[in-house]
Amino acid sequence: MITIFTIMVALYRRFVLLSVTILLCAAAHGQKFKPEYASVPDSLRKDANVIVRKFFTEIERTSLGRLTQKEFIAITVLNEKGNRDASMYLSYDKYIKVLNLRGRVYNNLGMLVKDVKMKDFYDSSSYQDFIFFSDDRAKMFSPNMREYPYTVEYEYEIQVNGFVHIETWFPIPGFHVAVESATLVFKTPESISFKFKSDNYPFNYAESRGDKGFVTHKWSMEGHKAIKRESLMPAVHSFLPYVLLSPVEFEYQGYRGDFTNWGTYGKWVNSLLAQRTELTEPTKTRIRELTADLSCEREKVKAVYQYVQGRTRYVAVMEGIGGLQPMLATDVDKFAYGDCKALSNYTRSLLEAIGIQSYYTTIGADNVSIRDADFASKDQTNHVILTVPLQNDTVLLECTNPYAPFGYLGVANSNRKAVMITQEGGRLIDMPYFSEADNLFSQVMKMDINSRGDAVGALQVSASGLRFDGLGYKRVSPEREQRDFLLKSLPINNLEISSFNFRNEGETSPVAFLNVDFKAGRYANISGNMMFIPLNKLDKSHVLFQSRSDRGTDVYFPYGVTNEANVEYLLPSDYEVSFIPQGEVLESPYGYYSFTCEVIESRVIYHRKLIVYGGTIKKEEYAQLYDFFDKVGKLDNANIVLKKL
Repeated sequence: MITIFTIMVALYRRFVLLSVTILLCAAAHGQKFKPEYASVPDSLRKDANVIVRKFFTEIERTSLGRLTQKEFIAITVLNEKGNRDASMYLSYDKYIKVLNLRGRVYNNLGMLVKDVKMKDFYDSSSYQDFIFFSDDRAKMFSPNMREYPYTVEYEYEIQVNGFVHIETWFPIPGFHVAVESATLVFKTPESISFKFKSDNYPFNYAESRGDKGFVTHKWSMEGHKAIKRESLMPAVHSFLPYVLLSPVEFEYQGYRGDFTNWGTYGKWVNSLLAQRTELTEPTKTRIRELTADLSCEREKVKAVYQYVQGRTRYVAVMEGIGGLQPMLATDVDKFAYGDCKALSNYTRSLLEAIGIQSYYTTIGADNVSIRDADFASKDQTNHVILTVPLQNDTVLLECTNPYAPFGYLGVANSNRKAVMITQEGGRLIDMPYFSEADNLFSQVMKMDINSRGDAVGALQVSASGLRFDGLGYKRVSPEREQRDFLLKSLPINNLEISSFNFRNEGETSPVAFLNVDFKAGRYANISGNMMFIPLNKLDKSHVLFQSRSDRGTDVYFPYGVTNEANVEYLLPSDYEVSFIPQGEVLESPYGYYSFTCEVIESRVIYHRKLIVYGGTIKKEEYAQLYDFFDKVGKLDNANIVLKKL
């Protein structure tokens, strides 16, 4: 007997057979079906939002200044968080020609759903709003898929005419990205030398020589699990696998260079500076008159620096060689703008006009730094400052910040090395080092608490060393922005600011000061006849870790800090102290913490000190580090308990 169920089973079998036939036919026609994209390796799923199925890069250098690069990458996106990694962003300019570009998008069954041609990529300028002009452009595409997983493939070929650096190859392009397979191939004529460095992974490496005078280098990796994003991570070069390729000899827009070491690097930079310090006679006269009555060289340098700060503004010009070579000093003088290269060179020119020698100095700022004294490469510098050696001192000038105190470089440029460019070449020098004792944030507060728990207080703050950056530049902000900053940053509920004042003192190692008078409703909590006053509302530890579970990367504190708080609570007359926390001291390899608390008549005096040492803590020590800050956090949460009389 034929039933409805029997008919449905027969139809289902025919449907499955037809689907398989269609898939086989699609596979026979090339890229329309890829069954390997219908599943992902379970071993690579942990912490991954995307899995790089295949990443193949081939770079062929054909001369001192020319290379071609081919790339193929296939990425399977597992969830919504991985969509960003599935987008293509390919930069180019008049020296980088895109020869080929296409993409393909596959659904969770491995079926092709989008075939993306070159014309389908959105083409746009690719510079940020602070850049005055740039000829950089980019081709962009986003799959805009909403069903997961899906897979996207991109392949392209570019030709580069003139370069000083080959982009560092990161087979793992970011966090929460696992890699199934990745390969880098670099081909170079045997007659053209280059150097390379790989780290953070035992790459399979092979070298072979061809019959046409080419040498081929190959690096590969397989099955790398995703690296999750964590707080206080070190620079990516310290944990992400990479291969760094750097030319020894190169040619860029008519300028030949040599990156054998930092000395030869400096000679190349020097060639870019030739004949770019000329100034008009009226400008020379003006700067000589400005400094004529100053007998001390340091004061003359300061006058020139403040002159540059007062009449120029920072803009970046990234067109052509302008990305590496400063504008003419006469142009900066005429237009009153420039980037770090131009403003540093302009300041150098003005000092030269009054007989003071200074040196153009390249540095890695913010998250970029000179990592290797024995491996010179352009990617380790991204900024320019000015070094002015004087008889008894060396002054370092950050020429892009109109509000920077004279001689102060700030967080971005301190505690690192730089390359001073001399006539003989580049010379590595040390920037000022700020220890945890130097980087002091001190708060003194007096607070009068009434019987309702409301408070009236006065706060004095000082920030020195590298802590100046967080407070010192607020002085020049509009008053409304200053008030908003205080309301957001002071950890006091129901805060009402009565008055405030920002001021700075000193140079080279300046100190920022802040005075605030305020009111705070319900600062203390009342329950029955008991009042609970937070012992440390002002300066709780802000070093937070999500959990005590295993750490994937080392913990990095870029510099050490010291926080001090001295608080005096004037208690309401109709309450008496029922409990105050006992003082405690914590010492560890990672920091120092102490607090004291005492009652003197109707006042409670509280002192707290936290020192965090700068540097790297190995991930194997993470549990001990977590425990230290966990104890600090618990001690910071203590309360003074009062009882109503």
